[in-house]
Amino acid sequence: MANMNHKCANCGSHSMRVRHSESVGMLVIEAIWVCNSCSTKHHIYSEIVTVQTPTYHERPEVKRINKPLLQSDTNTKDLFEASPIDEDT
Repeated sequence: MANMNHKCANCGSHSMRVRHSESVGMLVIEAIWVCNSCSTKHHIYSEIVTVQTPTYHERPEVKRINKPLLQSDTNTKDLFEASPIDEDT
């Protein structure tokens, strides 16, 4: 579970709790946070925009595959790199 630090948009309190969260996709999470001070509901969508492996190299292919990097075959040709239509022009 990740820790996130948000402030209430209504009263400015840092006392927030997660009421509900679910994974919308592999890279997107939807959550409903409730402020403990004023009971305001916050609908939050969180998206993973970049991934760096422990060697700290950016891995843009994570946005084009639908499974974790360690389970993917990196030798498979990327279908989105170059299409035959682009090569003819």
